[in-house]
Amino acid sequence: MGPRARRRLAGGLISLVAVAAVAVVVVLLTRPSGSGSCTGIRACARVVGKTDKRYYANSRKLIFGMTEQQVRRLVGPPTKKAGRCWEYELNVEYPANAQHGNQIWNADKLCFDGGRYSESHAKFNGKWDYQPPLPSFAGSS
Repeated sequence: MGPRARRRLAGGLISLVAVAAVAVVVVLLTRPSGSGSCTGIRACARVVGKTDKRYYANSRKLIFGMTEQQVRRLVGPPTKKAGRCWEYELNVEYPANAQHGNQIWNADKLCFDGGRYSESHAKFNGKWDYQPPLPSFAGSS
Protein backbone atom coordinates (compact mmCIF):
# COMPACT_ATOMS: atom_id res chain seq x y z
CA MET A 1 0.00 0.00 0.00
CA GLY A 2 1.41 3.36 -1.03
CA PRO A 3 1.52 6.58 0.99
CA ARG A 4 -1.51 8.03 -0.79
CA ALA A 5 -3.65 4.98 0.00
CA ARG A 6 -2.54 5.07 3.66
CA ARG A 7 -3.54 8.77 3.91
CA ARG A 8 -6.95 8.00 2.43
CA LEU A 9 -7.43 5.05 4.80
CA ALA A 10 -6.40 7.16 7.80
CA GLY A 11 -8.74 9.98 6.74
CA GLY A 12 -11.61 7.53 6.33
CA LEU A 13 -11.00 5.99 9.76
CA ILE A 14 -10.84 9.43 11.42
CA SER A 15 -14.12 10.39 9.73
CA LEU A 16 -15.76 7.16 10.86
CA VAL A 17 -14.63 7.69 14.47
CA ALA A 18 -15.88 11.32 14.40
CA VAL A 19 -19.33 10.26 13.12
CA ALA A 20 -19.56 7.52 15.78
CA ALA A 21 -18.60 10.00 18.53
CA VAL A 22 -21.27 12.47 17.38
CA ALA A 23 -23.87 9.68 17.33
CA VAL A 24 -22.98 8.64 20.90
CA VAL A 25 -23.20 12.24 22.12
CA VAL A 26 -26.61 12.74 20.47
CA VAL A 27 -27.98 9.53 22.03
CA LEU A 28 -26.70 10.49 25.47
CA LEU A 29 -28.10 14.03 25.29
CA THR A 30 -31.56 13.05 24.03
CA ARG A 31 -32.40 10.18 26.36
CA PRO A 32 -34.47 10.68 29.54
CA SER A 33 -32.44 12.01 32.44
CA GLY A 34 -33.09 9.16 34.86
CA SER A 35 -34.52 5.70 34.96
CA GLY A 36 -38.27 5.95 34.54
CA SER A 37 -38.29 9.73 34.15
CA CYS A 38 -40.21 11.46 31.40
CA THR A 39 -39.31 14.45 29.27
CA GLY A 40 -42.70 16.08 28.72
CA ILE A 41 -46.27 15.26 29.61
CA ARG A 42 -47.01 13.18 26.51
CA ALA A 43 -43.88 11.10 27.06
CA CYS A 44 -45.27 10.08 30.46
CA ALA A 45 -48.75 9.25 29.15
CA ARG A 46 -50.02 5.77 28.50
CA VAL A 47 -53.13 4.61 26.67
CA VAL A 48 -55.47 2.81 29.08
CA GLY A 49 -58.56 2.23 26.94
CA LYS A 50 -60.14 2.75 23.55
CA THR A 51 -58.40 5.77 22.01
CA ASP A 52 -58.54 7.52 18.66
CA LYS A 53 -54.82 7.22 18.00
CA ARG A 54 -54.85 9.47 14.92
CA TYR A 55 -56.50 12.26 16.89
CA TYR A 56 -54.11 11.79 19.82
CA ALA A 57 -51.06 11.91 17.55
CA ASN A 58 -52.17 15.08 15.70
CA SER A 59 -54.29 17.06 18.19
CA ARG A 60 -51.46 19.47 19.01
CA LYS A 61 -51.45 20.58 15.36
CA LEU A 62 -55.05 21.85 15.47
CA ILE A 63 -55.42 25.60 14.97
CA PHE A 64 -58.54 27.64 15.68
CA GLY A 65 -60.07 28.83 12.41
CA MET A 66 -59.39 25.59 10.50
CA THR A 67 -62.28 24.41 8.33
CA GLU A 68 -64.12 21.18 9.08
CA GLN A 69 -62.39 19.60 6.07
CA GLN A 70 -58.94 20.62 7.34
CA VAL A 71 -59.68 19.23 10.79
CA ARG A 72 -60.98 15.94 9.35
CA ARG A 73 -57.91 15.65 7.10
CA LEU A 74 -55.59 16.20 10.08
CA VAL A 75 -57.22 14.17 12.88
CA GLY A 76 -59.74 11.98 11.07
CA PRO A 77 -63.50 11.60 11.49
CA PRO A 78 -64.95 12.12 14.96
CA THR A 79 -66.10 9.33 17.24
CA LYS A 80 -69.42 11.22 17.77
CA LYS A 81 -71.14 14.32 16.44
CA ALA A 82 -73.44 16.43 18.64
CA GLY A 83 -74.84 19.54 16.98
CA ARG A 84 -71.93 21.74 15.93
CA CYS A 85 -69.36 19.75 17.94
CA TRP A 86 -67.25 16.71 17.16
CA GLU A 87 -66.10 14.39 19.93
CA TYR A 88 -62.95 12.27 19.86
CA GLU A 89 -62.59 9.41 22.35
CA LEU A 90 -59.38 9.23 24.33
CA ASN A 91 -58.39 7.20 27.35
CA VAL A 92 -54.90 8.34 28.15
CA GLU A 93 -53.51 8.31 31.68
CA TYR A 94 -51.00 10.82 32.96
CA PRO A 95 -49.06 9.84 36.09
CA ALA A 96 -49.49 11.57 39.44
CA ASN A 97 -47.46 14.65 40.18
CA ALA A 98 -46.94 16.82 43.26
CA GLN A 99 -50.13 18.86 42.72
CA HIS A 100 -52.71 16.18 41.96
CA GLY A 101 -53.14 12.48 41.37
CA ASN A 102 -53.34 10.51 38.16
CA GLN A 103 -55.36 12.20 35.43
CA ILE A 104 -57.21 10.36 32.67
CA TRP A 105 -57.87 12.34 29.51
CA ASN A 106 -61.18 10.78 28.39
CA ALA A 107 -62.17 12.85 25.36
CA ASP A 108 -61.90 16.09 23.42
CA LYS A 109 -64.76 18.03 21.89
CA LEU A 110 -64.11 20.36 18.93
CA CYS A 111 -66.86 22.85 18.11
CA PHE A 112 -67.37 24.78 14.89
CA ASP A 113 -68.96 28.17 14.17
CA GLY A 114 -69.66 28.92 10.51
CA GLY A 115 -67.75 25.79 9.51
CA ARG A 116 -64.58 26.92 11.34
CA TYR A 117 -62.98 25.34 14.43
CA SER A 118 -63.78 27.79 17.24
CA GLU A 119 -63.97 25.96 20.61
CA SER A 120 -62.23 23.11 22.36
CA HIS A 121 -63.33 21.20 25.44
CA ALA A 122 -61.49 18.45 27.29
CA LYS A 123 -62.88 15.69 29.45
CA PHE A 124 -60.58 14.65 32.31
CA ASN A 125 -61.54 12.10 34.97
CA GLY A 126 -65.07 11.93 33.54
CA LYS A 127 -65.73 15.69 33.75
CA TRP A 128 -65.82 18.13 30.82
CA ASP A 129 -63.43 21.07 31.17
CA TYR A 130 -62.14 19.66 34.45
CA GLN A 131 -59.45 21.81 36.03
CA PRO A 132 -57.23 20.10 38.60
CA PRO A 133 -57.31 21.83 42.00
CA LEU A 134 -54.71 24.50 42.51
CA PRO A 135 -52.12 23.76 45.16
CA SER A 136 -52.85 25.33 48.51
CA PHE A 137 -50.28 27.68 49.97
CA ALA A 138 -49.62 28.12 53.68
CA GLY A 139 -51.15 31.31 54.99
CA SER A 140 -53.61 31.83 52.12
CA SER A 141 -57.34 31.71 52.64
